[in-house]
Amino acid sequence: MRTRINAVPGRAFYATRRRAPGAAETDSDERRRLETEIVRISEREQRRIAEDLHDGLGQQLAGISCLTNVLKGNLADQASPEAETAAKIARLLAVAVAQTRSLAQGLYPVAQEPHGLMSALEGLATNVAGLFNASCRFVCRQPVLIGDNVTATHLYRIAQEAVTNALKHGRARRIKIELSATPTRIMLLVRNDGDSFRITRGPQKGLGLRIMHHRAELIGGTLAFRRMGQRGTEMLCSVPRTSGLKDAEE
Repeated sequence: MRTRINAVPGRAFYATRRRAPGAAETDSDERRRLETEIVRISEREQRRIAEDLHDGLGQQLAGISCLTNVLKGNLADQASPEAETAAKIARLLAVAVAQTRSLAQGLYPVAQEPHGLMSALEGLATNVAGLFNASCRFVCRQPVLIGDNVTATHLYRIAQEAVTNALKHGRARRIKIELSATPTRIMLLVRNDGDSFRITRGPQKGLGLRIMHHRAELIGGTLAFRRMGQRGTEMLCSVPRTSGLKDAEE
């Protein structure tokens, strides 16, 4: 069954819903429940690991790095031949600290602040543009502040998966991530100029797409795709505005 969604003026998106009678419906519901629980457990564990990395290992490495820099300075003042070795250790520790922070940020990408999603999406666009041979930009014409970090994190993960699909499967060269709001909805739009992929429906749908749909459902939203001719795909995630969602004018 296809449901028309007119969340963006002038654009028609279609979301698919599976309907299966009897035992098939029961199996589908159970599979969906299990996949949803997997997403919840995964998010909780990723957040825990990120906190351990940042507050535990990251702090210890930062402390060791400071002590090493002091040692390096003392050895240099004494013209000790070991000063260069201490300097090399300090450089390696600095790299380890940066990698730890990067891992923690990857596991827990959205800060618990109202503007956290905007900052995270801008960072995602910057990283993609720097790492891949593609143009990726983030557009947010009016600040969209989200007080619920769970909602913000799910939206970020949906955008991240959409960008990954565009690069991996669509071989896109231009990607736009757009965050906007209406009085009743929050909209996340990811558009790319890559090869239009076949949007599979039903149980054959890829794991990544299923998880994207589950994330949208968990926050009361809908996820829809629109092909743009021979090349290009648009993904729209629309989430209802709740007490945890607000914009800068409120």
